[in-house]
Amino acid sequence: MWNLTNARTAYTLDNTKPFGRLTDDFALVGGVLYIHGTVFVDGDLVISSNVTGYQGYGTIVVNGTVTLPSTNFCPTTGTLGSRLTTVNNLGIAAVGDIECAGVFEGTAFTNHTLTIDKFDTFYGTAHAATIAADTQSSIIVESGITGQNVPPSMPGGANDPRPGNQAGSPTASLGTWSRQ
Repeated sequence: MWNLTNARTAYTLDNTKPFGRLTDDFALVGGVLYIHGTVFVDGDLVISSNVTGYQGYGTIVVNGTVTLPSTNFCPTTGTLGSRLTTVNNLGIAAVGDIECAGVFEGTAFTNHTLTIDKFDTFYGTAHAATIAADTQSSIIVESGITGQNVPPSMPGGANDPRPGNQAGSPTASLGTWSRQ
């Protein structure tokens, strides 16, 4: 979707610039992000607050930092705090920091810092070198989350080739998975 041969830049997913169709592996339609499989972004990624949620089971791998919306960014079906399944779970893997500026329900991996802003909540699974959370923010690990629920391209997911890190493993090693 983006020209990866150009210098790194910042990309913004914004409902004012929809793309794709509901049947595509990666689309933004009606304010909802649809994702299946793995999408690579060469640069920083900002997901606008007018992206109202997501559907699908996939991973966005970012060669930069990620800023999540300052609103709810969760699967569009189910009850908040129990929506992550092998049908709906967005993985965000970043070389740089990830900032959760609202409510995020999904999976995050960074070799740097996962920041959860004041009054905000992260539901799901987080792998980070540092988790920086304000005293009035929340991290909630959903019950029933196992390696089988982690999106396939995430560390600890079904496609992780390292022994002991495949789906169903209780751990995924930090510092050993990144895009160079």
